[in-house]
Amino acid sequence: MYRLTLYDQIRNIPIAEQIVPKRTPQAITQFIQKSANNQPLISVTTDHMPLYKNIMDYIGVKHQLCVFHLFKMIGDKLYNKLRSKKVTNREKISLCLYFTDIKNIFRTPGSV
Repeated sequence: MYRLTLYDQIRNIPIAEQIVPKRTPQAITQFIQKSANNQPLISVTTDHMPLYKNIMDYIGVKHQLCVFHLFKMIGDKLYNKLRSKKVTNREKISLCLYFTDIKNIFRTPGSV
C-alpha cells in the first residue's frame, strides 16, 4: 500500500490524498489529474523515484526533486563510505565537509 498526497506549497495545505495498492504510473497519473480538478498545476515535487519524470512529462508540468530526499540519498551513500575500512579518516572528514557544503547551498532562511 502506498499513500499519494498532492500538497499545495503556496497555501501550505494538502489538497488530496489516496491510498493505492501499487505505485504504478497509471495510478499516479490518475491521482494527480483527478486531484488537480482543473486547477492550474505548474510543478510537482517528488522523491527521486525515476518513474515520476515520465509521468510529469506526460502531464506537462515541471518536475522538481525534493531536497529532503536529495539529502537522504546523499547521506545514505555517504554512510556506506564512512563505514568502509577502505576509506581513510582524512577522506571521511573531507566527505563530511563536502556534504555540509552541499547542504548549505540549498539552505535558505526558514528551510530545512
